[in-house]
Amino acid sequence: MGLIPVLGVFNRRNYTTYVHRMVIGSAGSITSQDPGSDSGVVAALNGVAVGQYTLTLTGTGNNKSGMRQYLGCTAVITGPTGATAFGTGGITMFMRDNNIDAGLRNNTCMIQFAAGSPPVATDITSGYTVTLTIKVAT
Repeated sequence: MGLIPVLGVFNRRNYTTYVHRMVIGSAGSITSQDPGSDSGVVAALNGVAVGQYTLTLTGTGNNKSGMRQYLGCTAVITGPTGATAFGTGGITMFMRDNNIDAGLRNNTCMIQFAAGSPPVATDITSGYTVTLTIKVAT
């Protein structure tokens, strides 16, 4: 795979990266997460669907205003000490709904975790940590 370059970032004005960490509990619940006042993001489990989370970009410092453009989101899943495998938990993340520069334009987006081939919506294994990186133009 290797690195995938992000186009249009070099010298791009108003480019903001948010990093948010959350620890997953049973049935995909969030047992702890970075405070929104620190990361600029608040994550919430979507109780309607398995492995789905809504991310609200609250902004921090000078970036509390609306976001102009969604530029991407990645997730890194880290197992607890001594974990040998991801088991049957969701290991693939994709964007499900973009309300940053489309739809409602309310600074939210929805992400979905899945596993298997073809991908099936799945909760992340309990005890694992997810670190999200969300990129936007403000």
